[in-house]
Amino acid sequence: MMTIREAIRKYVSIHNEYSIIEEYEPQCMIDENVKCLAVELDAQQSYMQLIMDLTEYFDSNNIEDTDFELEGASVEAAEDRSVVFFPQVK
Repeated sequence: MMTIREAIRKYVSIHNEYSIIEEYEPQCMIDENVKCLAVELDAQQSYMQLIMDLTEYFDSNNIEDTDFELEGASVEAAEDRSVVFFPQVK
């Protein structure tokens, strides 16, 4: 069975408009020293669309988030990029 981390990596490898950041340090959690999996996209791309497409990919491939690792997914945006990060996916 594929882990959530592996499934996100696989999804991103199929969709080359995104890139993986293996040990992203969210600016909003810098004091907590959190490093987690993240997906980077251009600022003009919709991070909500990424989340919806990722959820559909999970459903289509029978990948279940039984440990609620996707819970708490968030986004940090800058002028030229957005980063969707998953604090529970370490």
